[in-house]
Amino acid sequence: MYTDWLHFRLNAEFWRDFCTHHFLPFANRSRWFSGKGRCPRSATVQHILEWSTHPSYLLIIRVDYEDEKETYFLPVSLLATKAQDVPGNALITEIALSDGKDFTLVDAIYDESFRRALFQHFNIGKSDKSLSTIHFKDIDEPYRLSQILSTDSTNSLIVFNDKYLFKLYRKLSTDMNREIEMLTFIGQQGEFSNHISTCFGAMVWLKDPGSNIALIFVQDFVSNACDCWSIVTSLTDGPLSPQFLVEKAALLGRRTAEMHLVLHKPHCSDTDFVSEIFTKEYCRFITRRLIERLERCYAALETCPSSWAKTILKAKALLLHFITTFESRSFQSYRIQVHGDFHLGQVLFNTKTGDYTIIDFEGEQSNNVFERRLKHSPWKDVTAMIRSFHYAATLTHNRWYESVCDAFLQSFLKHTSELWVDKCECNDLFLFHLLERTVHELAYEMHYRPQWINIPLCGLVEVIHKIETRQQTSTLLVESNS
Repeated sequence: MYTDWLHFRLNAEFWRDFCTHHFLPFANRSRWFSGKGRCPRSATVQHILEWSTHPSYLLIIRVDYEDEKETYFLPVSLLATKAQDVPGNALITEIALSDGKDFTLVDAIYDESFRRALFQHFNIGKSDKSLSTIHFKDIDEPYRLSQILSTDSTNSLIVFNDKYLFKLYRKLSTDMNREIEMLTFIGQQGEFSNHISTCFGAMVWLKDPGSNIALIFVQDFVSNACDCWSIVTSLTDGPLSPQFLVEKAALLGRRTAEMHLVLHKPHCSDTDFVSEIFTKEYCRFITRRLIERLERCYAALETCPSSWAKTILKAKALLLHFITTFESRSFQSYRIQVHGDFHLGQVLFNTKTGDYTIIDFEGEQSNNVFERRLKHSPWKDVTAMIRSFHYAATLTHNRWYESVCDAFLQSFLKHTSELWVDKCECNDLFLFHLLERTVHELAYEMHYRPQWINIPLCGLVEVIHKIETRQQTSTLLVESNS
């Protein structure tokens, strides 16, 4: 039994008990927690951020594993209600206070009074000792309503007044979030700003002098839109015609090209966005990382009964030779900032305009800050989208995969000819990143969704055939306009 909630901030015993008995079970039920299937050694409330707008606590929680640690953001509220009246994904634990009343500790985003306070806090630009508000653009209207979006995301999304999207970053970066920097930079260029979200600002944890960590990112909510993964995977044999899909794939190829052209800056005052050449060090890093991942996959495939697995096992020497040859060659193409996690779920289709908005520029969640900030070939994004097409086509038993991929690729190449030096180099980059993405998917499905493992297995066999064709006949798999 505990004393008044407002004094919990200094109750070290309560927070130790919270971490030991309640946080990890709750986190393991939450989509945003990346530690599922692992064995954390401990969880610790590192910081309780002060904010004067609402009687909730903004927790910064460190989770320690054997070889690394992760940091999470969790706002918590105490509700005077029974646990059975709280949504399951909101419930953390029940608490009895010293006055004899029972309360329920919840994820605060499910507390409307918290959501109202959050909106007001950002709207007036309020800052506290450890929490700062940054405004890029003002929101000049009062709170009316809010809604938590149900989404398969590693963050939490709240829509306010049907116009503003507050994204709560759950797993925290060690610096200002890459997404904010990417969208701010692209928005300043003008050419592509209609195809990204408008940035309104952020709420930032002032961890240390010179160390600001984004907790919440505020942007406009794209109405009349649905993510392309949901649209495509809802199809069987209709209602969208194959010709419509091909046309929209070509448009997506063009928008993908335009995104990379905006990010291609040979001369730029912001060094984070200056295009760079391929270096030996960079090639060594990406090839060695791919070999390590491939070796782990091969070890796991030894006992896999699939015929695709047997084909992959026989092709080990071929793949290793391709990777080491890639490492040894010189490239003249540019490396730029890329989306980093580009797939159908990261693209919204607006049913009114018939066009696209690209979202979620954080980069691949499993990568560390250094890896997310690395500059890559645009083919890293393009091949990730091609693999997303393959997943969608496989899950819906559709036959549009090849025609859609071809339309997407040809449109992308048509609008990016200035990025490619020659056709051979273009093809080698395409093949390498297609292999890299497919191996990444295979490792993920082995660990998290073994029931889906046949999709990347089939994809990897296709990549093997493409590499064999390329090496035996020098066939160009993609035709650039250079």
